[in-house]
Amino acid sequence: MGNRFTSQRAGNMLIYNGLLLFMRALALICPMLLFSTFADGQVAFGTMVGNVTDPSGAAVPSANVKITLTRTNDVRTAQTDATGSFNISTVTPGTYKVEIAAEGFRSFVAPDILVNQNNVVRVDALLQVGATSESVTVNATTAVLQTDRSDIRGELATEQLMNLPQPNRTYLGMMVLMTGTTPPGGQLSGGTNNPSKGMTFAFNGTGNAGATVRIEGVNALNPWNRAAQSYVPSIEAIQNVNVATNANDAEQVMAGGASVNVMLKGGSNEMHGSVFWYNSNSFLEANNFFANQRGLKPPPLNNNNAGGSMGGYIIKNKLFYFGAYEGDWNHSSDSAILSIPAPRELSGDMSGSSNPIYDPLTGIVGNCLPGGNAADCARDRTPFAGNIIPKNRFDPVTLRIIPDIPATNIPGSINNYYMNRLTIYNLHKIDTKFDYNATSKLRLSFRYGKQPYYNFQQPIYGEVLGGSAGFPQSGAGNYLQHGHGITVSGSANYVASPTLVIDGTFGYVSSHQLLFPNKYQEKYGLDTLKIPGSNQGPLPWAGGVPNFRITNFVPMGMSYPALEYMQPLYEYVANVSKLKGSHSIRAGFDAFYQFPDHIEIRDNSYFFDGSSTIRNGGPGANQRLFFYCDG
Repeated sequence: MGNRFTSQRAGNMLIYNGLLLFMRALALICPMLLFSTFADGQVAFGTMVGNVTDPSGAAVPSANVKITLTRTNDVRTAQTDATGSFNISTVTPGTYKVEIAAEGFRSFVAPDILVNQNNVVRVDALLQVGATSESVTVNATTAVLQTDRSDIRGELATEQLMNLPQPNRTYLGMMVLMTGTTPPGGQLSGGTNNPSKGMTFAFNGTGNAGATVRIEGVNALNPWNRAAQSYVPSIEAIQNVNVATNANDAEQVMAGGASVNVMLKGGSNEMHGSVFWYNSNSFLEANNFFANQRGLKPPPLNNNNAGGSMGGYIIKNKLFYFGAYEGDWNHSSDSAILSIPAPRELSGDMSGSSNPIYDPLTGIVGNCLPGGNAADCARDRTPFAGNIIPKNRFDPVTLRIIPDIPATNIPGSINNYYMNRLTIYNLHKIDTKFDYNATSKLRLSFRYGKQPYYNFQQPIYGEVLGGSAGFPQSGAGNYLQHGHGITVSGSANYVASPTLVIDGTFGYVSSHQLLFPNKYQEKYGLDTLKIPGSNQGPLPWAGGVPNFRITNFVPMGMSYPALEYMQPLYEYVANVSKLKGSHSIRAGFDAFYQFPDHIEIRDNSYFFDGSSTIRNGGPGANQRLFFYCDG
């Protein structure tokens, strides 16, 4: 994870969408500069446009256009202008029934028109002469080619997300289907910095920190790990994913790369739901090379991914609900051959080494350091007899540490310890959404999601000395991590008139992460090991076993100090959409606040390379040497 700030507070950080304001203000001030119809999609909404003509191809003005959201019976209306065109903006995503009627013509009906967020859908109608009471039903009326917007985008629909095979069951893993993307990757193991198991991705050569992900119109930024996301909803809860990769409109200018817009499912007048359970385990798994050599079973594995969803209505045609739960319980282990201090060397017996071990208390120190007088150092510094360090020369700290070092299970001084490391990662995803048709003009939506997680990584040296859980000798592993992500958002869509729509969104996303090393409740280095100056600060942040790094051995002690990350984000969005003649004008603002607050104290680290037991100009340090000598 790299270095961390001891404490960080980036409060009251306001990012204004300046380009959006400039472009929209210009449109409001100078509408006469726009000479052609401008169809605009919105981040959390869609737009429906079309032309209505008669059999001769002439425009049909003043035709009545009615669109009905199939799942909730929510209705929007409009009339065609003098050119036979209509434009219905700020449309709630979903499948619509479109009905167009005009005096002297049969009614036009298109029963299944899908409108997604950040999309402009065109429905052109050719009216047939006849009675209005008669109707002509037409299917597949939407254009195959996008002609109403200049941006380049792709879609992931529910059918793809639910039915196509993928290894990690996230919408991010499906990004590979989008044109111009690099294969998604990242920290699938989760944990601190990425508890929601977000994946990194990039489009068209941009960096993986350039994309912006919005869920229901609210930014899901991870302020500390910009390439990941603070919140990744369950795939069971997602209705659609829209990805704009180039030529984004002004409403999405905060994206330095792709603009990813995720829309969640909602309730309907019919109850619908799903249940699933996936399991993978080691029962029929092939063994690995190291376990076969020792007659052992395969490393234990038992992964479960289960959950379900339910949606329906509380008040028919008025109040709707949707909820989804996904549990990901990953209990696995990986195996490796490691190097830890062996019992023979721990007793001080280094006789198996051909390199002499010199007493650090002999010789003139200045001569024995690099750059000193090698001849004088060779004359003055004397080796231990038989390469055996006497017990009375063991440092008291070493004597306190040795009893907690596990016994090796492979002969030798290095590559002497075979281990199956247990890892537990439990992640729960709870996503809910409520829609309320308050009046014929006002629609409200509310979303709440929570993702508690728990991560345990078995320490290599045991519960006391811990040790890096990164294999074989990295310092990236951690002991105990837990926390949760929370997201809350609400939106309102008010249709003041068929030509004037106002919408607003408030969003809150918070990621609370805790990490604790072994013995974090104690100042173990100071109180038990008696190391002066260690564990400075309050508990639990300064608790734990100091980090000991010995050349050629797996590090001991904490692999990372205790920390707490609190990263609340707030976003406020408001927009006004106005139709004026053949022009569509949209103005608004997007205010985004970040309040990352990190508590973290850098751990005590001690490094041992054997340099104090060599003589200047002589052989190198003994690779078996532990830290014994009180010099």
